[in-house]
Amino acid sequence: MADLVLVDTAGFGNLSANVAMTSADAVLVPALSGEADITEAEKTIRLVARLARAARRDIAARVLLNRAQVQDTCKKWSQGSRALKALF
Repeated sequence: MADLVLVDTAGFGNLSANVAMTSADAVLVPALSGEADITEAEKTIRLVARLARAARRDIAARVLLNRAQVQDTCKKWSQGSRALKALF
């Protein structure tokens, strides 16, 4: 049986969050559908990728959109953050 530990860290870069992400098997990044939130989520996904490379292991990372209107979110994605959309 596998253990499951959930860690909720602050939504800004800090050493504690980096240590938690480096130790994790998976990282879930909650975000609202606004352009600023999507941009920050993209930065976090890229940070997880860098931490995974440094740790020499895979760390899965996914974005969870909160309070998102599907049409509104797709429009904002197509207007701005294509890189985040490509990560899905």
